[in-house]
Amino acid sequence: QCPYNTNEAFRNSDIKFPSIKNENGVDVSISEARMRVLSESPVQQVRRDAALGLLGTYGQYKNTAAQLMTGNIAGDIFYAQARGYASCLHASLDQDNIDTTVFLNLIETVKQNAGPLQRYVDLRRRALGLDSIHLYDMAVPVIAETRMKVPYEEAVANVKTALAPLGKDYVAVMSQGVESGGWVDVYENQGKYQGMYSWSSYQSHPYVLCNWSDTMDDAFGLAHELGHAMHSWHTHKHQPYVYGQYTLFVAEVASTFNEALLMDYLLKKEKDPAKRLYLINQYIDNIRGTVITQVMWADFELRMHRAAEAGEPLTAETLSDMYMQTLRDYYGTSAAVDSQYAYTWIRIPHFYRNFYVYKYATGFIAAEALSQKVLKGEKDAREKYINFLSSGSSDYSLELLKNAGVNLTSPVPAEATMKKFGELVDEMEKLLKQMKRI
Repeated sequence: QCPYNTNEAFRNSDIKFPSIKNENGVDVSISEARMRVLSESPVQQVRRDAALGLLGTYGQYKNTAAQLMTGNIAGDIFYAQARGYASCLHASLDQDNIDTTVFLNLIETVKQNAGPLQRYVDLRRRALGLDSIHLYDMAVPVIAETRMKVPYEEAVANVKTALAPLGKDYVAVMSQGVESGGWVDVYENQGKYQGMYSWSSYQSHPYVLCNWSDTMDDAFGLAHELGHAMHSWHTHKHQPYVYGQYTLFVAEVASTFNEALLMDYLLKKEKDPAKRLYLINQYIDNIRGTVITQVMWADFELRMHRAAEAGEPLTAETLSDMYMQTLRDYYGTSAAVDSQYAYTWIRIPHFYRNFYVYKYATGFIAAEALSQKVLKGEKDAREKYINFLSSGSSDYSLELLKNAGVNLTSPVPAEATMKKFGELVDEMEKLLKQMKRI
């Protein structure tokens, strides 16, 4: 979670968003919380009004936001210089002993392999029957009728089976925790934290909070949070208190690893083209959201900091131009980018935690690489992965991952993930043709 800061206070207290009409003609107030539902509306006008209404409202405060961002980056520069670092990037990555080549290689590799992203955007355009596709069209289901209902008991059974490659001991501990150990609070209650969340302490078993609504997203969310839980369980069991936590750099590896195994299991058993398409599209969007978008944002962070470090002023106009150029570098001309998207930088609180978002991408990429080794049955892959889960912070993060079998100082893991992205786009196109949707 990002720390509460002046940007959060500004976003949560001072900004008032307008109302729009939804697909039923009912007035609905736009909010960050409602954007997920509105962006999935089957009516393009609703999606457009929601996205441009939200971003346009942020744009009304662009000068205030630019001052907040300038102050934030000025603080980053001051502390980096005061502590003798070559740049803000060096200062931020040094906390985890990460060489800047990891960050820079990641950006360069994803940017150079953005072709499949642009093909995916155009594929969505064709499948949705649009003459022109906009960024606000990227969340609506390609085929609405393929939504899959997943009761909690079915999800638990699928997760247990999917994680069998991790061995009987792993599955036994997880199963006992889920079924009789009191690890999971399943259903929504008044005043309960929304979404899904995992927490544990050194002296207690892990806890997983769900708000179950029988969706496939819930099933993957359960696998994800149980990945965190089992990471904590192994770390607390095998490490002394001083090493009993793991860094944010590796925090998403175990959770994403579990999602990868669940996706592999579901795809192997699913033969229905429509349901398979749903899963493939979800896999694609997982990579797009967790790798490509986060790398794009990291790229924008780097551009902001480098401009400020060079003495260039960060105004509302320069920040907005910088963000639009970053979008074009990744999406090319595949999507129409409305001018209001220039203000996206105002709504992202992660930019106030400098050089943080890239860790989502490295976590996903590492999890993809390690899960493939386990699924292919490579020698000692499972044992090395379980050892990684048990290592806590007993070594630097990059070293822990190297010992597990993935080297993030090399561009190879990121290239493999982008190659997988392209293969998924290819399969999605074949399924859409098979179903005569394009």
